[in-house]
Amino acid sequence: MSPRVGGKDRGVFLRGGKWWVRYHDEEGREHRECIGAKSMALKVYQRRRTEIAERRFFPERLRPEVDVDERIRLEVALGKHKRSSKDIARMGRLWSDAIGAMMIRKVTPTDIANVIQARRPKVSAQTLKHDLGFIKRVFKRAIDDNFVGSNPAARVAMPKVSNSNDRFLTLAEEAALRSELRASDWPTVAFAIHTGMRQGEQFGMRWDRVDLQRGRVLIPKAKNQEPRNVELNATSVAILKALPRAIRCPWVWLNRLGTKLNIGNHYRRVYAPAVLRAGLVDVTWHTLRHTFASRLVMAGRDLRTVQALLGHKSQAMTVRYSHLSEEHLRSAVAGLDTYTETENPTGTNTGTDHQALQNRGTR
Repeated sequence: MSPRVGGKDRGVFLRGGKWWVRYHDEEGREHRECIGAKSMALKVYQRRRTEIAERRFFPERLRPEVDVDERIRLEVALGKHKRSSKDIARMGRLWSDAIGAMMIRKVTPTDIANVIQARRPKVSAQTLKHDLGFIKRVFKRAIDDNFVGSNPAARVAMPKVSNSNDRFLTLAEEAALRSELRASDWPTVAFAIHTGMRQGEQFGMRWDRVDLQRGRVLIPKAKNQEPRNVELNATSVAILKALPRAIRCPWVWLNRLGTKLNIGNHYRRVYAPAVLRAGLVDVTWHTLRHTFASRLVMAGRDLRTVQALLGHKSQAMTVRYSHLSEEHLRSAVAGLDTYTETENPTGTNTGTDHQALQNRGTR
């Protein structure tokens, strides 16, 4: 039997871990609402009785009262089978801890903005963008289910993702990082730099999808949910040929026990400490992918080629590297500034005589 509240609040009861209210309107029709917290259920019940007594109760306008946590759990459950399920669960915990206890109709844009503002010093703008997108979806679905009339998260400015986050390694930084890694750990980093593969793609490689003769790796399901081929250069092919193999293990990247290498452990225990020891700032695993793309652009490869090699579905994602091509060309032209007459066997004066130009203009 469900616990009930006696006396004047006998229409308040507990069911399924949530507090409900039950009442009858002036025409005798029964109404039930799932509220969540007991204190809120008592308030809603008294408010409904007052509205009915004063003939201000309009059931067609009624929206059920639920807390934010209930809608967050629904959003997490719907994303359970997605590739990003772990990130969805993380964002669910974040918002549940921050505003989960609030009634969903009471949440304001300020409440959401305060959560985003508090996280700004701790995470990247891209992470904030994902966090805000999650709570937007929670409220959008709540609107569709008639729990709220507007989306307070839609009135919070989306954090800007700056291109300055597209950090890449210089050759000197690469050398510094290599010096801090064991010889057995360096191949994972070198392979990422030479292929531009995403972390999940690289550490999800299987030998039956690697064609060393043609220099190609098949990714059956890339980020855009479509298959793609990754082209291998001579360096990356040599890395793969030198890797140890386990007879009954299909995975390319193995740990010291001969089983599949755990991405999280490898990053936390090997890569991240090496980055710190090398004195590198703002360097993550994704930096290696940016390094691959940046070096291609600076080598003169066109953006469409870089787009194909990165597996970007849209060129908009690749345009961020265009400024590197311009800077590299500008640097090449600047080299002519130091081209002296002794280095010019033709004797042609490539410099600019400003005085001569001025004199010519006065003739």
